[in-house]
Amino acid sequence: MSDAASGGFVAPVFSTTAAAVAAMPAGGSGVGICLSGGGSRAMGAAMGQLQALEMLTSGGASLLSQIAAMSTVSGGGWIGVPFTYLPSSFTDAQFLGSYTAPAALTETLIRQSPTGWIGGQVSSGFSIADLAAGAVYLSAKGVPSSMLWQTLMGLHFLRPYGLFPASSSDWQPDTLFSDDAATLESAVTGPNPALADVPAYLVAQVPGQGRPYLLSIASMFVTLPGGGTGGADAKMLVPVQSTPILAGVLPAPSGAVDAGGQSVGGAAIGSFGFNSVFTASGSAGATIQQDRQWSLMDILGTSSAAFAATLEGRLADWARSPERFAAALRLQKESAAAAFAEIGKAAADVAATLETVAATVEADGFDAAKTKLGGLAVLTGLVPKYDYWSPADPPSAGTATLQHFADGGSLDNTGVTSMLLYPGITSIIACVNTENAITQDSKGTIVVDSSIPALFGFQGYSSKTASPYMPASDAPAGDLQRLNQVFPSGDFQPLLDGLWQSIGGNESMAPIFRQQLTTVANDWFGIPAGRTVTVLWVYLGMSQTWRSEIADGWVKASLDVEMLTQDFPHYGTLRTERSPTQMNLLSNLTAWTVLQNSAAFTGLF
Repeated sequence: MSDAASGGFVAPVFSTTAAAVAAMPAGGSGVGICLSGGGSRAMGAAMGQLQALEMLTSGGASLLSQIAAMSTVSGGGWIGVPFTYLPSSFTDAQFLGSYTAPAALTETLIRQSPTGWIGGQVSSGFSIADLAAGAVYLSAKGVPSSMLWQTLMGLHFLRPYGLFPASSSDWQPDTLFSDDAATLESAVTGPNPALADVPAYLVAQVPGQGRPYLLSIASMFVTLPGGGTGGADAKMLVPVQSTPILAGVLPAPSGAVDAGGQSVGGAAIGSFGFNSVFTASGSAGATIQQDRQWSLMDILGTSSAAFAATLEGRLADWARSPERFAAALRLQKESAAAAFAEIGKAAADVAATLETVAATVEADGFDAAKTKLGGLAVLTGLVPKYDYWSPADPPSAGTATLQHFADGGSLDNTGVTSMLLYPGITSIIACVNTENAITQDSKGTIVVDSSIPALFGFQGYSSKTASPYMPASDAPAGDLQRLNQVFPSGDFQPLLDGLWQSIGGNESMAPIFRQQLTTVANDWFGIPAGRTVTVLWVYLGMSQTWRSEIADGWVKASLDVEMLTQDFPHYGTLRTERSPTQMNLLSNLTAWTVLQNSAAFTGLF
C-alpha cells in the first residue's frame, strides 16, 4: 500500500443533512431509479432494465442518460457501482449487453457471455461454497476477516474493469473515488497533496451518456436506548449512503447512538474520509487520521454484507469438525483455483494453499492450525467493521468507534427511503427485483415482498395473524424494518390492486404500476411530511406474453425448465452463481417488460 494512503488528512464536512443533500449535482429530469437488492437475480434483472432505459429516448436523449440519481442496494450495487465508474476502455454496451427481441433469440445468443459483460461475473466461482473457499485462501494470504467479503466483491465486480488495484501483500485497497476531476482537486488532492499519488476513480464520462448520481446504500448497527420490549435497549439499523462526493448517515434518527454512546447521523464527510478517526474541526473541514481511504470495494462489500453473514454460516458448518472442514476445502479447491486463475492468480498456488490449510487443520485441529498458518481467522468476524463518527456530533479527538455494518437490504431493500432524502427527485422508478412473486391467497389478499408494505407502515404478509398485513407499530423490537413508513397506509391497498391488475391475473404481463404519493414524516430516515412524488413500481414478474413471442424451440424449452425447476425469474437470493443462459433470459425479460411499458417510463421525463 502506498505510504501516502496513511496519515493525517483534511476532509470536507457536510455538517447538516441539508448541506449533504445540496451537494448532489443538479439533475434536470428529477427522476431517480432504485435498484433493489437480491444478489445475482437483482443484478441480472437490473441489467435488462438499464438496457431498455438506454434504448428508450425522450427529447433526443436516452432515458438512462437523463436519470438524475440511482440508489443501489446489495445485488443492485453489483451492477450499479461498476457501471457508475466504468473506465473508457469498456463501452456501456459491452458492460450491460444488448437487448434482442424474444422472436429473434437463439441458443447461441442466450448462451453467450462476451468479454466485459457484467452478467458473466457470476457464472463461475461464485457459489457460496466457492466464495467460502476463496475466503479461506484470502485469509491464508493475510486478508483480515472483516475485509474478506469486500475483497471477494472487489475481485469479482471491480477488478475485471480495472477498478481494483490493491496491495500485493494483503489485498487491501489503496484507492479512492470521487465525482470528477474538479471535485477530486478541490475536495481531495488540493487540501491533501499526499493523496495525489493514490489511484482515484472518477464517475464515467461517456459522450452522450451521463451517469446518475450514485447512492450506494449500506446500513449500520446502532443502539436505541429504551426502544425495545419493556424499555430494554434495542439494536437497530440506520442507513449509510456512499456517493461520489460524500459518505455518512444523513438522517439524524432521534435517540440512536453508536458503540461509543455518541449520537449518529445528521451529517457526512467527503467520501474518501469515511472510515477514519476524528482529530479536530477546522474552517476547511475535519482533520482525520486514516490507514487508507474509503474505496469502491468498501461500498460494494458493505452494501451486500448479508452475504458475508451467509459465508460465515457456511464456514461454521464446515468447521463442525476438522475432518469436515478439510473435506470441504478439498472438494472446492479446484473450482476456487479456476476462479482465481481468471483474475490473474496462479491456480497451482491457490490449490496448494487450500490443500495446506486442509491438511494442517485435519492433522492438528483448528487452534493449532491458526498458530501454524500465521493467524487463520476465517471462521468468524466476516461481517464488515469500520470506524465511524458523525460530523454533527464528533467524539473526543483521537477516539475511534468500531461499528458493525450490515447489508443495505436488511433495512430497506428497495432503496426508496434513501432516494426520498433528495427534494430534487420528483419521480422514482422503483425496481423491486425480488425472489417473491406477486400472488393472491385463498381469501383474495394480494401478497407482495415484505419490503413494500414496510414503506406504508405494515409488516410483511402473514396468513397466521388477525390481518394479513399487521401494522408495523405492532412489530416486535427485533423487526429491523418497523420504522420504515414513508407513505400513507391508505395508499398501500391501491398499490396492491394496481400491481395485481397490471399482470392480468395470469402472468400475462409483469407487474408495473404508477402511483402518486405524499410522504409522511419519518425521523429515522430524515423524510419530511407533505412531499409529493410519483413512483413507478416495477415489480419483477414472469410474462407469458414475452414467452409466447420466443420462436426458437431450444430457448423456449430452456425457459420452461427454468420456470418449473428454478422458479424463474424469482431465483433464490442465496443461489449466487448463475449461468449465462439464466442471466440472459432474466435480463431479456426485464428489458422487454420496460420496452412494453415505454409510455409509463417516458412519461416521467
